[in-house]
Amino acid sequence: MACIGWIIFCNAGFLVYVYI
Repeated sequence: MACIGWIIFCNAGFLVYVYI
């Protein structure tokens, strides 16, 4: 996981990835 300031966006993408 490479989040450069986009904490919310990265976190949302991670949650979607885990959810799917």
